[in-house]
Amino acid sequence: MEFKKYDHSKEEKIISDYWIKNNCFKPKKSKLNKQFSVVIPPPNVTGRLHMGHALNNSLQDVLVRFKRMSGFETLWQPGTDHAGIATQAVVEKNLEKENLNKNQLGRENFIKKVWEWKEESGGIILDQLKKLGCSCDWSRTRFTMDKDLSKAVNKVFVDLYNDKLIYKDKKLVNWDTKLQTAISDLEVIQKDVQSQLYYINYDIEGTTDKITIATTRPETMMGDTAIAVNPKDERYKSLIGKNVLIPLVNRTIKIIADYYADPEQGSGAVKITPAHDFNDYEVGKRNDLKIINILEKNGSVNKNGIKELIGLDRFEARKLLVKKLKEEGYLVKIENIKNKVPYGDRSNSIIEPLLTEQWFVDAKKLAEKPIKIVTLQGSGVINSSLYETMLDSGLNDQLTYYLSDVYAWTIDFFRLQKGDRFKVIYTEKFVDDSISLGVEEVIAAYFEHKGKGLYAFKFESERKKGIIDYFDENAKNLRRAFLKSPVKFSRISSRYNLKRRIALYGNKIRPHKGTDFAAAIGTPIMATANGTVTKSSYSKGNGNYVTIRHNNIYKTQYLHMKKRKVKRGQGVKQGDIIGWVGMTGNTSGPHVCYRFWKNGRQVDPFKQKLPEAKPISKDLKAKFARHIVPYKYKLDCIAFDEDQEAEIAENNPSNYAKDPS
Repeated sequence: MEFKKYDHSKEEKIISDYWIKNNCFKPKKSKLNKQFSVVIPPPNVTGRLHMGHALNNSLQDVLVRFKRMSGFETLWQPGTDHAGIATQAVVEKNLEKENLNKNQLGRENFIKKVWEWKEESGGIILDQLKKLGCSCDWSRTRFTMDKDLSKAVNKVFVDLYNDKLIYKDKKLVNWDTKLQTAISDLEVIQKDVQSQLYYINYDIEGTTDKITIATTRPETMMGDTAIAVNPKDERYKSLIGKNVLIPLVNRTIKIIADYYADPEQGSGAVKITPAHDFNDYEVGKRNDLKIINILEKNGSVNKNGIKELIGLDRFEARKLLVKKLKEEGYLVKIENIKNKVPYGDRSNSIIEPLLTEQWFVDAKKLAEKPIKIVTLQGSGVINSSLYETMLDSGLNDQLTYYLSDVYAWTIDFFRLQKGDRFKVIYTEKFVDDSISLGVEEVIAAYFEHKGKGLYAFKFESERKKGIIDYFDENAKNLRRAFLKSPVKFSRISSRYNLKRRIALYGNKIRPHKGTDFAAAIGTPIMATANGTVTKSSYSKGNGNYVTIRHNNIYKTQYLHMKKRKVKRGQGVKQGDIIGWVGMTGNTSGPHVCYRFWKNGRQVDPFKQKLPEAKPISKDLKAKFARHIVPYKYKLDCIAFDEDQEAEIAENNPSNYAKDPS
C-alpha cells in the first residue's frame, strides 16, 4: 500500500481558506450573554514576522479559542501598524539600493513609495498570520492610518490638550540627524567606541592664567555658557566666579561651582553646554545659564557657530576646530579613550542631544488621577474550578486568591466539588470608573462546601495592634494555628497512607507518612504556622528540606525543595516563604512532601483537630454582633444562578445541597 506524503503547506492552506470562507471566526451571539475581545498588537509593516510574533500570536490564539469554545461572543481584531519612523527607515534603505534618497524624490513621491511598501509588506504579514492559523475575524482587518482611526487619534489628542494633559515645550531630546526626528530612550543604543579626549585651555579674563577643560566633543564649545568646578576641589576654589574667554569664539562665560564636576575625571573642570548635553542641561537649569543651540536639525553648524564653520557637518566642523585650536596654541593634548556613544537603533547614526520644540505628556498629572473604591457583590456555583467560576460569573479573578486566603484554614480547596458555591461582598479599586486596579479586600463571604455553609466577616479584633481577622456568625475565628497547605493552588498527588502498597516493590507495604502537594518547580513554599527553624539542610532521600518546631506539641517538615530560603534558628511566621518547590532527593516529580508531627508522632494533618487562633474578646462580641447584621442580610439576599444550579444538581445530585440560609 502506497502512502501519500503529507504536504503541510497545501493541507493547512485548505483548512485556513475554509475557515475564512465560512466566517468561522466571526463573533457569534452567546447564550451566556458574555463578550470577549482582543485587539492584536498590530505588527509593524516593516517586512516580515519574526519568532517573537509567532510566540505572541500563538498565545493569543490559545486564549481566544478557549474563550470561543467556552461560549463567549469572541472577537480577535486583526490589523497592522504604520510604525512611521521604522517604516520610513526601511523604505529609505531600499531607495539607497537604487542610488536614490527621499530628498531627490520629493515629499509626494516618497510618501507614494511608502504606501507601495505598506501594501506589499502588510499583505505578507497578514498572509503569515493566516498561515499560523490565527483565528482572527479577517473581515475586520484594520490599518492604524485608516481614516476613522486617524480621526479617533485626533479627537483623543484634542481632548488631552483641552484637559491640559499635553503641552508643547522646548526641551532637550534624543535627536536623530539622519531621520531628523526625536527618538525615545528605548531607541538609543549605547556603544563602546574608541574616542579622543581633547584637553583645551580657556584664558581667564584679566590674567595670564588659564583653566584646562577636557571634552570628547570640542565642536560644542561654541555653545558653552559656563565652566563648572567642584566646590570642594582645592585647585579651583579661588577661580569660582571669575570670567573666562571661549577660545576662537571670543565670548565670555563664568566659572561656577557645581557638584556635577568630578575632580577625578579629566582635568576636574568641565565645560557646560546646556543645549547639547542632558547633564549640562540640568546644570544649566540649576544655575540659570543661557542656552545656546549651535546645530541645525541635520547636524550641521548653524549661525551661532564660528563663521568659518557655519553649514559644515558637526564632525567636519570638529576636525577644522581642533586644527585651529592646535594652530593657535589652545590645544594642550589629545588622549585616546574608550567611552559610550549613543546611536539610533534604526539609522545607526550618532544621536545628538538637541533643544527642540516637542509635545509632551504631563505624566505627573496623569498619575494623580483619583482612585475610586467601589463595593461590589457576586456569587458563583462551582462546576470546574474556583478560578473558572469567577470568570464565568463575571467576577474579578483575583477573588480566587482572596477567598482562598479567607478560608485557607477551614476549607480544603484541593477537594472542591461541583455544586459547591459562594457569595461574596468585596471592594475593588478603579480609575476613571472603568479601569480596574484590582481587588482591595473581602468584606464578607459565604462559602458552601459539601453542603455545609460557612460565613466569614472581616473584623478588627485588636485595635491597638491593628489585628484584623475573619470570623463566622458566632464570632469564631476562621483562622487556625496551621494552614491547610504549604503551597497555594496545587493538587495533592499522594496522601498520608500507612498501608500504601507499591507495585514496583512487589506490592509490599511502604507507609507514606507525608502529604505530597504537586506544583510547578519554583512555586513558593510557606510555613504553615509560626515557629522556629530547627533544620535547613540536604539529605539523599529528602533533598533540600526544612524542619520547623512550632511549640512543644507540633513540628512540620517540608521536603524536596529546589532551594531553601531560611536558616537554622530563624523565626518564621505563618505564610512566610521558606523555600521553593523542586525535585531534589528521592522523588519522581516536582512537589513538596509535607510532614506533620504531634507529640512526637507523625500524623495526618487533615485528620487533626488543629488549634484555633485567638478568638474575639468578650467585650467586643456585642460590637461584632452589631457589625455583621447588615452584611449577613446582604449575603442572604444575593441569589445564585438558578440555571447553573439546576444543571449541576442534575449531573451531581449527591454533591448538591440547598443553601441553609
